[in-house]
Amino acid sequence: SRGSSDYSTEAAWAFVTYAATDDLDLRMGRLRIPFFYYSDFLEIGYAYNWVRPPEEVYRIPFSSIDGVDLTQRFSSGSFDGSVQIYYGRFQGGFVVTPGGAPLAADFNNFTGITFNGNMGNFGGRLSYHQAELEIAAIPATPNADFALSGQTSTFAEVAVTYEDGTNSFIAEWTQLEHDSAAFLDDTAWLVAVARRFDDITMHVTYSAQDDEYDSGANGAIQKAAGLGTVESSI
Repeated sequence: SRGSSDYSTEAAWAFVTYAATDDLDLRMGRLRIPFFYYSDFLEIGYAYNWVRPPEEVYRIPFSSIDGVDLTQRFSSGSFDGSVQIYYGRFQGGFVVTPGGAPLAADFNNFTGITFNGNMGNFGGRLSYHQAELEIAAIPATPNADFALSGQTSTFAEVAVTYEDGTNSFIAEWTQLEHDSAAFLDDTAWLVAVARRFDDITMHVTYSAQDDEYDSGANGAIQKAAGLGTVESSI
């Protein structure tokens, strides 16, 4: 549960699971959206080396939906994998930029698929997600390309990992695309390496985000509104 103003709380997880078989699970309720490699333990700080994951990549301003998902686990020789599909809806408020006004959102037909695989010390992850956006708080504009009613947004992610108990590596790439010009498409990625020395871990991370302006009049309006972000951190 996450506390906010006036100590009100909101549950990030609240679901029931039906184990159809030893390798097939069905969940119903409030679920964490599997956008990222660290999504399932996004706020469990001791599960990764950072104080918090790099915000250039981990930039989606909400993390849960109400819906259902199905996860199938499988193995072949030394390879272990899983496939997860989900469907649901997000209703709530979020802030796009720090200090900005909260937006009231209703994301319908929120669906996605995630593939995870591990072989020995190596791992990989692929995911794709999409939803129809309904955001009423953004002012109306004569340009239909800036509408936010029934517009579709998509999110794709690829991650590669290595972990041998002493050395670790992760590279994660994401791409966010919108039908609406009210939000910019963007690409973000990170590369992190770490080495453990008994109780001490030394690590270094580089992350970057690059927003993409539309062409023509839409791009000019986006630039004038200051929507773009190009940033990196080490």
